[in-house]
Amino acid sequence: MNNPDVVQSEIIPKKPFPWWILLPIVTAVIIISMSTLALVQVGPKITIEFPDGHGIKVGDALKHRGIVAGEVTDVALNANTKSISVEVRLEKDAHFLARKGSRFWIVRPTLSISQISGADTIIGARYIAVAPGSGLKQLDFIGLETEPPILNREPNGLEIICQAHFRSGLRAGAPVLYRQFVIGRVVSVDLASDASAIEARLYINADYTGLIRDNTVFWNASGFTFSGGIIGGLQLTVDSIETLLSGGVALAVPSKPGRQAKNGQRFTMHATAEEDWLKWSPSIEVFKQQTRIHASDIPNVLAATSQWQEKGFWGNKQLRRQGFLIYTNNGLLGLNTLLQPKNDTAELVIDKHKQSLGSILWQNENLALIKTQVPRIPWPKNRFRFADQPEDAYVILDGTRNKHLPVARFKIVDGQWRYEQNGVLDKSWHGAPVIAKSDKQLIGFLSADDYHIAVIPLPKTLSDQLD
Repeated sequence: MNNPDVVQSEIIPKKPFPWWILLPIVTAVIIISMSTLALVQVGPKITIEFPDGHGIKVGDALKHRGIVAGEVTDVALNANTKSISVEVRLEKDAHFLARKGSRFWIVRPTLSISQISGADTIIGARYIAVAPGSGLKQLDFIGLETEPPILNREPNGLEIICQAHFRSGLRAGAPVLYRQFVIGRVVSVDLASDASAIEARLYINADYTGLIRDNTVFWNASGFTFSGGIIGGLQLTVDSIETLLSGGVALAVPSKPGRQAKNGQRFTMHATAEEDWLKWSPSIEVFKQQTRIHASDIPNVLAATSQWQEKGFWGNKQLRRQGFLIYTNNGLLGLNTLLQPKNDTAELVIDKHKQSLGSILWQNENLALIKTQVPRIPWPKNRFRFADQPEDAYVILDGTRNKHLPVARFKIVDGQWRYEQNGVLDKSWHGAPVIAKSDKQLIGFLSADDYHIAVIPLPKTLSDQLD
């Protein structure tokens, strides 16, 4: 029996959650995640504007050093109808190409009298090549019509300008020659701003910038020249096949080189070389990056004066000999003209401080090692080497006064490496240590007087005293 005063409750079943409404959200999340992942796995997209497409198309490659670094994703004619825009998606590992200073060009078959380039595109697809820049990030670029004459400019290279009356076959990319050896390239050839001359911009590789002095002379080495007469006959002169075909610039440096040239310095380019220029023979170091001298390569050189008294007709007279020594773990090492006592009055002055000559630990006819203490860091015992034959070397005084000794100027005389002097060294360098250019090891000392300059090499008999 139902009681009307009792409230009856109704059980309503709970409806299930409509999971299907989340399906669009989940799908969107998946699509966004996949898109984000795809973007993370590729590099940036760049746009390059070219004056001509030369048949480039979507799907063609962008290459750096022969390796694919990106892919063309779009090619379109610009609104001005004077150029095209090419979009390239870079590979993830090639993101560094999207930097200011990067240069792009389309590689295609090119045939000229001096070169054949792009031969791999005769059969295969054309592609875009790049020379990387080093600036800040950049996504829009202006492409080059042709491959640049110099792909990789070294940071310590030198760019100069030569002016001439006529072009005479000279063109961008032509070699710059010293003794028929390529030391640089012609960057561009154009009229001067007032059309009064031809201006050729030359780039000199970093290793050879020392050859460009303010008195260096230049001449046009393009083509060939005839000389001779009825009696002597005709003579054909050609610098190289490359200069015959594409032109070139040759240079010579006087036997007494001038000051180092600066970037942007201007020179005159002569039509031909004078005969005397070809006879010049300067001594100028050709730097290689791996052989440059650094502060850690320089021994701690000590200025020394050996002084003594000798009896003369009017009494005792003071005599002295100045030079340089180095300090080793065992004592002072150097030429015996400084370290061998002349008599009981002999004393040694090092950096203006007098001290008695110590006992001789070792000596031969040229060198000596004396036992003494000097408040200096010794030259490490593993930095000595015993050279049997002359080699390229440096003679060292300090961090600013160092000279290159090219092996070509040495001649062995009585066990010494006699140096063909050209006025660079004098007796003020007497006793200066000599280190090898190849490994910066100490290999000898310089002996200098009014008559000869020579390197006294370290003998192997010294090795036991240095252990």
